[in-house]
Amino acid sequence: MRRLLVTALLLLCTAEGRAEEHRAEEHPGEEPRTLWLREPALSPDGSRIAFRSRGRIWTVPAAGGEARALTGAGAHAETPVWAPDGRSLAFASDRSGALNLYGVPAGGGEARRLTWYSLDERPMSVTPDGRSVLFASARLGDATRTFAPPLRSELASQVYAVPLAGGRETLVLPNAALDAAWDPEGRRLLYTSPNIEQRFRQHQVSQAVRQVWLYDAATGRHERLTDGTRENRGAVWLPGGEIAYLGEASGTLNVWRLSLADRVPRQVTRFDGAPVRSLSASRTGDLAFAR
Repeated sequence: MRRLLVTALLLLCTAEGRAEEHRAEEHPGEEPRTLWLREPALSPDGSRIAFRSRGRIWTVPAAGGEARALTGAGAHAETPVWAPDGRSLAFASDRSGALNLYGVPAGGGEARRLTWYSLDERPMSVTPDGRSVLFASARLGDATRTFAPPLRSELASQVYAVPLAGGRETLVLPNAALDAAWDPEGRRLLYTSPNIEQRFRQHQVSQAVRQVWLYDAATGRHERLTDGTRENRGAVWLPGGEIAYLGEASGTLNVWRLSLADRVPRQVTRFDGAPVRSLSASRTGDLAFAR
């Protein structure tokens, strides 16, 4: 798996170069500039990578090739997530004010607006049946079940779902949660507990750091999968009853694996300095991330 991780990083560098070549063609005579590639999302079959660069969503073949823009200039777009069939993606954009959700064909085309809320919302994943997008939103929630206050912070971001084809939003999880993703059977939900600190802070040591949790829809039980005083977040599902997540136990955010059978964390990457961000996985267990 470690070889696949490094390959994903090299592919993102290729995407950066292709995107810069495309810009050079549009603006001849200008000096090339280094691009920041963020939020890589590996397609379910592992054949493509979607990512954000300069406020636009791009896709590039995982085998290497030309990066193609899915969103235009003039508005910020971020946080791409794939549908399970790989035919479409959801993302957030501020083209109408606050960050709202949009859906777009993976091959390009007109984006469909999915939400119309006045505060920022970001997609987290698409449900296993491909019908709905899970997203984080600071809405009012449910009067009898919700205990997160409706404030502009992680503490208020609950899990909602909206049909990818368009329709009414529904509350999925009344407690505050981030990075939510159902297992392939749609029975268990991975999520990250929120934190009062901004999401890019590093090296926080406290009992209030973000942790990875598992929600069982049949029993309503919430179980914490990671612990300690170092941050753990952004878990994704792997084959064989395993998950991968980002953990700071080694001193900086690295990729870790955890089997739900033995619950023993195993470190996958061993970077120092800059943290690993934006972990994603294909259905076969290949991983991509940004650093």
